[in-house]
Amino acid sequence: MKLKDFFKRYKSADKKGFTLVEMIAVIAVLAITSTATISIFLAVRNTVVDTSQVTTDQFNTSQIENYIRNELQVATNVDIYEKAGASSFTPNYPSGYTVQDGDECMAFDPTNECVYFMKYSETEGIFKTRLRIDSVESVKISIAPLNYQAALLYQAAVDAGTAPATNPVERDRLKLFYEIRGLDFIYDGGMVLSNTKAGHPDMSYWTTEPPYTENILWTNDSTLGANQNNLVLAFHSEVSKDTDTV
Repeated sequence: MKLKDFFKRYKSADKKGFTLVEMIAVIAVLAITSTATISIFLAVRNTVVDTSQVTTDQFNTSQIENYIRNELQVATNVDIYEKAGASSFTPNYPSGYTVQDGDECMAFDPTNECVYFMKYSETEGIFKTRLRIDSVESVKISIAPLNYQAALLYQAAVDAGTAPATNPVERDRLKLFYEIRGLDFIYDGGMVLSNTKAGHPDMSYWTTEPPYTENILWTNDSTLGANQNNLVLAFHSEVSKDTDTV
């Protein structure tokens, strides 16, 4: 048997390989498929990340707004004081006032551009931070009587000596509006200070003449107006305490 006949016996006549064109076509299809798969994966990933961030932001907003509303809305009195010191975020209470459990304050830190909500701890003898909001550009707070016109009329009657013996509720009840503006958020709202009397104890420290009203601006942006970063919003909420039983 000749050598070439030996190899012919094991040679498959119908065995074929891929041509260069076919290989290029397959590679192209795989590349397109891979690109589409990666694009879909990235789109799904970005959607999940965005949804997670939105959910986190909504939760933070809800918690902050609930805290502000829960703390201020039930306050028994409110007033405005200067800070106790240049680096302090607590009120410089007038002489004769004893700080007590339930005293709270809201202050702006212009250096770090954040807002502090602080509450006094009688057991520790200091104000402790309850909530901090970072990246704050400006804070606007407005306090006014629930019925401003009624308060004006009543005060006019007081000045004229013709005021009724009974003081209208509208003169003392207050409403408060706030706007906390940050780099990528705005917390704003308004509320009736349900149990609040006009003052801490009577808002006589900052606003001596009724109707008690005041506006506060905390900011480092001079284009918004003259800031009042040296002021602290102080309020008091009654704290329930355990009593000894006999």
